[in-house]
Amino acid sequence: MTEAAVPSLTFVVRLHDNARFAAAAITAALEQRHPGLEVLVLDDASGDGSAEIARRTLAAYRGPHATRLVCLERNLGCGGALQAAVDASRNDIIVLADGDDLSEPGRAAAVAAAFAGRPDVLLVAHGQRTIDAAGQAFGGDGRRPAPPRLPRAPPGARGPAGAVSAYRRALFSGLTPLDGLGHSEDWLLTVRALCLGQIARVEGQLVQRRSHAGNISGPTAALADPAAWRAWVLRHDARAFAAYDRLRRDLEGWARGGRLAPATLASARQALARGLRRLRLRRAAARLPLRRLPALAAAWRRLGGSRRQLLRHLMILRCPGLMLHLVRGTALRQATLDDVRRQQGGSARP
Repeated sequence: MTEAAVPSLTFVVRLHDNARFAAAAITAALEQRHPGLEVLVLDDASGDGSAEIARRTLAAYRGPHATRLVCLERNLGCGGALQAAVDASRNDIIVLADGDDLSEPGRAAAVAAAFAGRPDVLLVAHGQRTIDAAGQAFGGDGRRPAPPRLPRAPPGARGPAGAVSAYRRALFSGLTPLDGLGHSEDWLLTVRALCLGQIARVEGQLVQRRSHAGNISGPTAALADPAAWRAWVLRHDARAFAAYDRLRRDLEGWARGGRLAPATLASARQALARGLRRLRLRRAAARLPLRRLPALAAAWRRLGGSRRQLLRHLMILRCPGLMLHLVRGTALRQATLDDVRRQQGGSARP
């Protein structure tokens, strides 16, 4: 790849109350082996000193990359912070890194190669390795699974997570802003990429994703308490409905502007209807009388859901204590519970 063909990237480190891990995450961004890189650290109104740690880390840097720190005055959540980072970026391609994760030094270069010469590629993702608060590895996924397809794209259905993704600006320009979207922005961007272009995956575990007591995108801090875990799942679903509302507005705009081929538009609408239906069924599982559960199960199967998926949802929503008991023996969950106890002064229940 010639120097002229190398895409310019902005490497975004998104912070929110990541004081324990911020310096390491920013240092990993600064150690990327890619020319012309902009490292943009965005602090989403942290209250634990993350912004000051970022300021000191960037001030001490003497390398070749351009660096900037943007501090938001109010918390915008995962989607809003990403939108703000894209708006502040000076480049067409944005690589996202969360403030509690570690990116491998070759991540930016691998992402750039996947985008180079392919304007139709709007999203690039890769594998990951999971680590605990202390950096202990628990395995990961470096394979190339089949890419997600539009007709079956409910939230979390095999779409790449934002922490292991990079985006072209076209996924944000002229579309419904992500402001105020606290969750599911990665799923929304996956569907946009499937509608408007292509998704590419590169080999390798290029991010070490950390599981700890303060994860924003997972219920780790609630793992020790069944009621808290159930409440987290219900809040997550409510935020997913907000993502669906934005996708609905996107589709309306695409239909008015003729931006999509009729077949693609129809497929996107099918994905929207199917995903909303499955999300509503999952919510119904939390409150339906037991005699109505067979009908719910039949409706779930008609939408392509498996019995195992439905059983898991029912256990989390109706019997979260049983679900916690069944997964209590996993090494990652135990390590995360240990971190919860440390952060709560030993008060977390096993």
